Amino acid sequence: MVDHEAEIRRIRDELDDLQRRSADEMRAQQDRRLASLVRFHLARSLNPAYREFLRAHGVEHEDDLPRSVAELARLPITSRAFLQESNYAARPCVPPEEVQKVIETSGTSGNPLRLPYTYEMTRRSYQDLLARAFIIGGVDPLVPSYWVVHWEPGGKDDWSSHLGARSFEALAGEGRALVASTRTAAAEHWQCLAAHRPRWAVSAPVFFMAFAAYCEHEGLDLASCSLQRLMLGGATCLPEDRAMIRRAYGAEHVHMFYPSTEALVMGSELPDGSGYVCFEDEVLVDVVDAHGLPVKIGERGRVLLTYLCCRGFPVIRYAIGDAATYLGAAPGFPGFKLIADINRIDAGEIGEARLPFSEIELMPRQFLGRGVPVRAFQIARRRLGVKDVPVFRIETAVADRATIERIALDVFTQNPQMKDMLDSGMIHAPAVELYPPGGLTRGRFKVPLYVDERQQQYEQ
Repeated sequence: MVDHEAEIRRIRDELDDLQRRSADEMRAQQDRRLASLVRFHLARSLNPAYREFLRAHGVEHEDDLPRSVAELARLPITSRAFLQESNYAARPCVPPEEVQKVIETSGTSGNPLRLPYTYEMTRRSYQDLLARAFIIGGVDPLVPSYWVVHWEPGGKDDWSSHLGARSFEALAGEGRALVASTRTAAAEHWQCLAAHRPRWAVSAPVFFMAFAAYCEHEGLDLASCSLQRLMLGGATCLPEDRAMIRRAYGAEHVHMFYPSTEALVMGSELPDGSGYVCFEDEVLVDVVDAHGLPVKIGERGRVLLTYLCCRGFPVIRYAIGDAATYLGAAPGFPGFKLIADINRIDAGEIGEARLPFSEIELMPRQFLGRGVPVRAFQIARRRLGVKDVPVFRIETAVADRATIERIALDVFTQNPQMKDMLDSGMIHAPAVELYPPGGLTRGRFKVPLYVDERQQQYEQ
């Protein structure tokens, strides 16, 4: 029998203890856990992929492994491709009985990455660290909450956000966390909020924005609902969008936390909004330059993660595909880093230039600002003759093709490189494919932002 109040007290006490420790004490703990982690994955015979990867980079024996965080850069950087090729879902680094669930993510590339979550990993991150992030955000985890996450009621439920919500539900206690699906109709969300009157809610920014638009269209006073604080994660949120969400919901506070499928919960925004404190008692976060070296305070770089609790698969100097600005030591959290301005650095190639996924993510908002609500969006790279043609795939109830084509051209040419290539005749003007509601998603929760279909064209 779980004593839910005692568990939350434990998490609060741990948070207080982290703020009282010295940086030296935290570094000593990190050093011990890192040394244990890398030895574990070097020795794993259940899946030797990481050991072989290390040997290919000149790390042969335990003596070659880092003994402290200061020596972590001895190890090579790992990638999503490495995790996919190593097939940890079928061959985890721990016995099968230690695996709670195999999780699938589509990510920005659209290629599912399947990973084995252990019971310990799920408990530590999706209970303890989620609760920690929310406490920093000013909410009481035991107060009723509302979650909108990816899953299919009665069907597919192997996305990480759903497991996280259910794990937190078990921590908080029955009836305290109401978990809804991204497939739930907007009218049902409104009914649930009215019936259960949760005090805070958790979802991605896109849900809060879309639901606010629905309520405005239906004449519903969203600001009168019971929600006082909103916890946002899973995507970036522009300051303008954040301000709009707060106004629409009449919320006291809108708080961001930093999750990922590979390392679960990595950090939380500080209450003053100055940046994200990285939970480096569990996840080491490094911001590095193009050579893999740490950037200086105030500089941007790509984010590398080392998850100290992860035994089912190795997350060690893992390039997650994010960029961030390193701000130095986190105030009030000795031994922890502070980062800000987190965004994706993945990009899709069109012609001779790259269109960042972070820009593609913002395009549906630009369509909405011009009166065209977009339910799903994708840019494809196709070949027409000898030149690329960018294809805008748009799922919307609006049937005004001429208007949508004008918006697509304007949005596309806001990127200077794309405009230069179009003006110089290096690529074709964007083509538009319109899909009715459900036509592009076709039952998928996440449509890849970008796909390169040239090879498929060649094969056909």
